[in-house]
Amino acid sequence: MFIAVGFVSSFFAKAFSGWLSPDSLAIKSYFLEFYNSFNVPIIFGNQIIKISNDYVWKLFDYAALIFELSLLLLFFTNSIRLKKILFSLAVVFHICVYAFFGIGQFFLYPVLYLFCFKFQLHEKSNKRLEYFKGAILVALIFLFIQNNFLVQFFQNSLSLGQYLYFELGLLMITSGIWFSSLVQGFNFRGNEN
Repeated sequence: MFIAVGFVSSFFAKAFSGWLSPDSLAIKSYFLEFYNSFNVPIIFGNQIIKISNDYVWKLFDYAALIFELSLLLLFFTNSIRLKKILFSLAVVFHICVYAFFGIGQFFLYPVLYLFCFKFQLHEKSNKRLEYFKGAILVALIFLFIQNNFLVQFFQNSLSLGQYLYFELGLLMITSGIWFSSLVQGFNFRGNEN
């Protein structure tokens, strides 16, 4: 529910800020701001800058909105299969946003999605996994408080190039963890609707 609320509230924030208007090209403006104004080196930036058709840019806006709204389905079902599909799409969505638009800050999401599932492991492994989850959460809260509630304290100490490679690396690592957990066939507990 936490993740569904995040995506759906993001949809409404975008929808009420003009993303639904045919005249507004939100993603294009973000891309141009990152690529031209901030000089963020975007992986496919040289190809994307050549897109001159505003209808294509508007389709990007609508695709993002539709995807974010699709997580509204999680309010009405407890299907583990649907969670796996939507979260996998979210991981791919985050990778694409980073690769095509240079907008980061998604690297922890794939791991966060895994925290929404309970893995069916041996009893001792389950206890270790719960302790590990707790230790991660306590460490993150401690670091957050210690750094004056600044979430990006580590990234702010890096140069732009280091930051971009660091973020891309973390995104790929956490995405790899997500997809490897699905490929390995973890038996997720829950209602398989």
